[in-house]
Amino acid sequence: MAFLSGNKDNRKSSKTTIGKNKMDVSLMMDLARFEDDHSLKDFLSKQLMQGRLSLVLGAGASFGFGLPNWNELISRSYRISNINNSNNKNNEVAAEYLLNTVCNSNEIAFASLIRKALYQDFELSFDVIRKNELL
Repeated sequence: MAFLSGNKDNRKSSKTTIGKNKMDVSLMMDLARFEDDHSLKDFLSKQLMQGRLSLVLGAGASFGFGLPNWNELISRSYRISNINNSNNKNNEVAAEYLLNTVCNSNEIAFASLIRKALYQDFELSFDVIRKNELL
């Protein structure tokens, strides 16, 4: 799901620029333009460069794109750390253990571990994302 949001800096732009932005957005109202790679990439890149594009994904959308659910994310994190989670800790306790014991309370190391587990075996390409039925 794409979410367009304004940016304070962009509000200061001239009326000509604002008019052009409105025209860019109105051009994309034609669903056929989303089928054209060039038009879609051009529109999204312009919105991104103007600070008007945000990506908002909930857990359901993330899972639908192939990212792990909470249980799998914890399991992957333990496997990556070569630790057996045989104590069947609940996910919150398991995550706290990873942060405090495995990562020595280092939040950057913990974020890196979670990122690695999150995107393990994940293919991120424009074609894969675009073909997803959630879009």
